Amino acid sequence: MGKISVTTQITLKDYINVSYYTFYRKWTTISSTIMGLLMLFLSLTILENDKFFIPLVLGLFLVFFLPISMYFTLKKIYNSHNRLKEQVLYEFDEDNMTTTGQSFSSTLSLENLYSVTESKNYILVWTSSRVASIIPKRNFSGEQLQLFKSVFLS
Repeated sequence: MGKISVTTQITLKDYINVSYYTFYRKWTTISSTIMGLLMLFLSLTILENDKFFIPLVLGLFLVFFLPISMYFTLKKIYNSHNRLKEQVLYEFDEDNMTTTGQSFSSTLSLENLYSVTESKNYILVWTSSRVASIIPKRNFSGEQLQLFKSVFLS
């Protein structure tokens, strides 16, 4: 493998999209959202009964309040952490991943990577089960992306 160099800068939209992507891939989140939808449906079917209030509130909480509150929390986190907004250079070679920002630099052996995953618009390089580097696919050239996928995602 030759050296792959990708320069990126994560936007608020990128950060929110990846956070929702990782949050809504968990079976607990999916099942609680389905449960919230069922509660909303249940509350609508028993409107004439005085017992519709609890399923309505729980359904609204699970389906609407959680994603909306998550949005504002993510926005606050992004705006308060300057490292998230920095331009970052990722370099991958045969042995290491080097990450260089304006205020930090790190090198990690490729054998110590937790995993690498792909979404529609992003490459996520997981350094642990909870921490990932976000690399938008738009920052790869076509050739770089194909090489990266052949090495890390095959």
